[in-house]
Amino acid sequence: MTGASLLIGAALAVATAAYLARPFRAARREDPGRSIERWVTAARVPQGLESAPAVASAAEARFCRECGRALTPDSRFCAGCGTPVEGQR
Repeated sequence: MTGASLLIGAALAVATAAYLARPFRAARREDPGRSIERWVTAARVPQGLESAPAVASAAEARFCRECGRALTPDSRFCAGCGTPVEGQR
């Protein structure tokens, strides 16, 4: 056997291996849309409970009449739109 025939055989072996491995690589590749959804979901999840504001019970929950944002019990103005809160002076 000559060196050229060995190189051709090696090239064919590499090409065949790449062709046969193709379905496995495609299965491992993730859809970009799913990765983005996972990143967005992770960004929306609060990182620590110690820094989260206290949540009022459903009966005590108040919301801004202009933008609908939840208000804290001691709010005088809406943090979202700046509207004065009713019942506060």
